[in-house]
Amino acid sequence: MKKKQALYQWELGDNFPPHLKTVPNPQSATSIFDFKRLYDTLQTVFPWVPDIDFFHDLAPSGNSTMASLEARNKLLHFTAFGTMYTAENVGLRRDWYTDAVLGQQQFTGVNPVSITLATPEWIQAFAKAATDQKNTTASQLISNSAGSLYVQDCSYFRRVTGMGTTEEITSDFGDATGQHPRFGCASVSLFLLSAPGKLHPMAIILDYNGSVDPNVSVTIFNRHLSPGFSPMRQPTGLGDTQRCVLRSQIGSVTN
Repeated sequence: MKKKQALYQWELGDNFPPHLKTVPNPQSATSIFDFKRLYDTLQTVFPWVPDIDFFHDLAPSGNSTMASLEARNKLLHFTAFGTMYTAENVGLRRDWYTDAVLGQQQFTGVNPVSITLATPEWIQAFAKAATDQKNTTASQLISNSAGSLYVQDCSYFRRVTGMGTTEEITSDFGDATGQHPRFGCASVSLFLLSAPGKLHPMAIILDYNGSVDPNVSVTIFNRHLSPGFSPMRQPTGLGDTQRCVLRSQIGSVTN
C-alpha cells in the first residue's frame, strides 16, 4: 500500500490547478515509456525533429513469401532484442492468418473505437459490388443482414489529407535517398456479426477511390461468408489479405 501511495505525488511547480505529477519521482519519462515510441510521438508533434528510422534494417525484402515472413518474425522475436519484434505479436500464433483471429482483433487494441455499424450507404455499396461480380450469395446475405454488418472504414484517409479521390497515397518521409517511398491505402472492411457473437470478415475494398466500380476500386469477397471451421492453411478466407491491408494503414508499406 505504501508503494502505491508513493506513486501519487502532487505537482506544485507549474501553472495549472493542483494535479498529480505526470511522472512521479524518482522515475523519468524514459523509464516508463519506450524511447523509440516516445521519439516517434515527438516527431508527430514537432515535425522539425530529425527522423531516425530505428527499424530500417528490420524491414523484409520485396521478394518475401508468407512462409518466409512467418519464419523471419519468429527469428526476430527471439534475437532482435529491444525492437518492435521483442513483444509478443499475433504472428507467433499458428492461426494468425485465419478469419477468426482477424475478426477477434477488431475488438482489441484501438480497433473497438473505429469499428462501426455499417451505414445504409456502405451496405448498398457492398451489395452492388457483389451484384457486379455476380456473387448472388453475398448480395443476398448483405441485403438480409443490415443490423449485423460492421465496417472498419478508412475511406476518409485521402479526404483528411487533402488528396484527390484517386490520388496515390505515398510518402518519402524519412528517406533521404528517395529510393524507398512508402505507400498506403484507404480500405474498407465489411464484417458480419453472427448469432454466437463471432465477427466474421465478409469483404474488403482494398483501396477505396470514391466508388465500388470495378474499374475504380477492387473489392474482394470471402469464399467463407459465415463463420465456420476451415482446415489450417486452406487459402479461401480473407484473413491473409485483410490483415496485410489493415496493417498497411497502421504502419507503412515499403515498395
